[in-house]
Amino acid sequence: MKTEIHFVGLGNAGKHIAEYFHSKRVSGSYSVVTHPDKITQTSDIENILYCHDVEDKIERRRMELQNHTVESIHLITNEIKQLFEYDTRYVLLSGLGKYMGTNLTLQLTDYLISKERKFHVLCSTPFAFEGDNTNDYAKIALKKLLQITNPKVISLNGLRKKYGNMKLAEAYDRIDNEFLEEFEKVGW
Repeated sequence: MKTEIHFVGLGNAGKHIAEYFHSKRVSGSYSVVTHPDKITQTSDIENILYCHDVEDKIERRRMELQNHTVESIHLITNEIKQLFEYDTRYVLLSGLGKYMGTNLTLQLTDYLISKERKFHVLCSTPFAFEGDNTNDYAKIALKKLLQITNPKVISLNGLRKKYGNMKLAEAYDRIDNEFLEEFEKVGW
């Protein structure tokens, strides 16, 4: 008997991918961990609200980039931990490069390993036009992530090379499809 899959979108990019999977009727339960102004409007996707001090976040990210590390503060709240209390299969969905999705992906990967949960990480790295800081932060985080798990990574810049220049709406459609294809390769 297959156990249910729980998709957890982290940050705004993860929320968007979770909504897409849900719209395609990918079987499973869904939650998103995001800022209160980015909540999903899909009624059967659980919202876990997460707030952080913006000034503190900017300063921490600046220091982490300067030191080539991702030494994030502990972001996993008890409410977030409750998402992972069941012996089911989990899929973390996120975009690397921004603060919330990047740090929650790293910390939850460590947490899920410590809890001996079955899980996969599906994440993306940013477009070049998102800026050096975002791209550098994603590279540092991905290097750390690769040391502890084997994520499925979608390079948004790679998609641009693969499909050529496109309008942003078309790019998001391609990104959505790439995430779905990577999930299907997992074989769950």
